[in-house]
Amino acid sequence: MYKKTKAIVLYATKYPKGYIVHFYTREFGRLSCVINDVKSRHSPFRKVFLQPFSLVEVVFSIDSNNKLPRLRESASSCVYSSIPYDFCKNTVAMFLAEFLSKVLREEQSDAVLFDFVESSLLFFDTENISLANFHIVFLLQLTYLLGIAPNLENSNRAYFDMLESRFTANKPLHNYFLEESEKFALLQLMRMNYRNMGKFSFSHTDRVKILVRIIEYYQIHLGNFGTLRSLEVLQEVFS
Repeated sequence: MYKKTKAIVLYATKYPKGYIVHFYTREFGRLSCVINDVKSRHSPFRKVFLQPFSLVEVVFSIDSNNKLPRLRESASSCVYSSIPYDFCKNTVAMFLAEFLSKVLREEQSDAVLFDFVESSLLFFDTENISLANFHIVFLLQLTYLLGIAPNLENSNRAYFDMLESRFTANKPLHNYFLEESEKFALLQLMRMNYRNMGKFSFSHTDRVKILVRIIEYYQIHLGNFGTLRSLEVLQEVFS
């Protein structure tokens, strides 16, 4: 049986006979496909599959023996004008692709989530405004789509409990909470979007702290997903 869908490349894994390419698709959610005979001129393999966050359209076949689907046809749905050639943008794309590969675990379609990622990438590729906060806005907006967004009610209370994802008047009995200064930073961050993010200025130290806290929040609510290899490179780029 053949299936066709729009897809976003998360990463590709080399193996002796070809590649296993890991996608996030609009129709089927998380999906991994086998590509053999990559050197053949008839192979559906394209070099964009080695570029995280490439936007493609793919046709794959489902094996009745429950083996990994095989890629049959492929084409780019968008040719980026800046992401592959701008070192800073490329580093951000690699980080976010790795991050999504950790948090998007469901083999279930979510067209709204897919469209958010796709439109975010198209904006990121074409805009020339300050993009230093793009990855922060992306991760914060993503919390809404994953159903783990912070509850911002009662923001006059002294602490933000990261486990309960809400403001509280009493200091939590665990270590996963934001003090008052961090609480105000959270409220400021949640007002950011792609259009106004250039108006928010953070030092390198503050941006690192913010990102560490965001990652910690995701790990609390989605499970510890290990080390992000691209995080150190990202922090160096914006130092």
